[in-house]
Amino acid sequence: MSGRRYIGKSGSTYEALEHIGPGGFGAVERVRDEDGNEFAIKTLHLGFDAGVLEAETENLRRVQHENVVGYVDHGVDPEPFLVMEFADGGTLKDFIDAAVQAGEHFPMATLTDWGKQLLRGLAAVHESPASRSQACERPFPRQRS
Repeated sequence: MSGRRYIGKSGSTYEALEHIGPGGFGAVERVRDEDGNEFAIKTLHLGFDAGVLEAETENLRRVQHENVVGYVDHGVDPEPFLVMEFADGGTLKDFIDAAVQAGEHFPMATLTDWGKQLLRGLAAVHESPASRSQACERPFPRQRS
């Protein structure tokens, strides 16, 4: 290993292998631990409060579902970071872009399956203890007149 190293609260060391892309608050990289397992690591852009990543870490730790990328580790050395499962199958956007470029359409069964997976994952996030405890603090949707 020869990339940037991150040391997690678990004591595991993660080495950066490649930049995957931007995240909502920072960058996402593919990393490898000392046992050769690959994960995704999220770091913060400069200017964001580390509390943003701490909150995301706590929320992700509470959600354990096959349709939600799982929590692995987190830490602050050399900067605040969150380690998650590495979803190496690509993104939904990747699949859609490839189909558009090839002029292909997805079968209805595939679209239905993807929709069900997305909804199951979303339901798991909303059913997590963190989501329930914050529900009273969320504004109500606007009522239509």
